[in-house]
Amino acid sequence: MASNARKEQILPFVFLIDKCSAKWDLPADVVAGLVLTESSGNPWAIRVERGFWRRYYEGVKANVLRSKSAYDDKWIKYPDIASCSYGLCQIMLPVAWENGFIPKFPTELLDPEDNIDLGCKILSRHLQRVGSIHKALLRYNGGGDPEYPHRVMEAAKSVSDLFRT
Repeated sequence: MASNARKEQILPFVFLIDKCSAKWDLPADVVAGLVLTESSGNPWAIRVERGFWRRYYEGVKANVLRSKSAYDDKWIKYPDIASCSYGLCQIMLPVAWENGFIPKFPTELLDPEDNIDLGCKILSRHLQRVGSIHKALLRYNGGGDPEYPHRVMEAAKSVSDLFRT
């Protein structure tokens, strides 16, 4: 995709990406690359991840039962809702729960500011654990696609001039 088209996709979120990436000490262009790779800059993006549900249901259910929130108890009953990726950073509902974001409704993850902030928090935690942005991006994506970090970094390059250095 031409870099001008990518810039148009990310332009509405430059301020939020700058703000959230600074808060979590991440390069803004990498966060923009993640957003472009995950959702093409569409804040309404939702993708059902049925494979996730089959692999991790028991663990997710155990975490939900241990939590103090009643909201996650409600949504765990609906596999297609609980196993979706939401918003600009395509954050899965159980991953949001694990990172302290307990929405009353899963669609709260579609809010661009909440989504970008939480995506940055998750990426930052991975980066702290593994020490390199490449490995952190692999963890963010679940590790199943070895080309994912390369795609994110290519997208980041295409929009890097929109961000402070």
